[in-house]
Amino acid sequence: MVLVGCGAHPKAGTVPHPVSPELVQQAQTRFPAATEASLEQGRELFVSRCKKCHDLPDRRAYADDRWPKILDKMARKAKLDAEQHQLVLQFILAERALAPST
Repeated sequence: MVLVGCGAHPKAGTVPHPVSPELVQQAQTRFPAATEASLEQGRELFVSRCKKCHDLPDRRAYADDRWPKILDKMARKAKLDAEQHQLVLQFILAERALAPST
């Protein structure tokens, strides 16, 4: 039973790199208002709030279309307001688009 429960969660991921100009450029293709500051805030929220309860997830473990629902559930647990929720989502989706496929 333990293995079944563990299999439902993505493998642990790494702490994301600091926001780069390439990440900002990537984010702006999907979120035109994204800035270095907003992405850094999303990154910091992701690292600090998620890490309170579990390892950081491997952001490549789920497709882009799954992340909004995952964050809807997790944002409540992490006590993120709507703006913070959106910042984390934008950061994750931009980072995923920039990261090489595994």
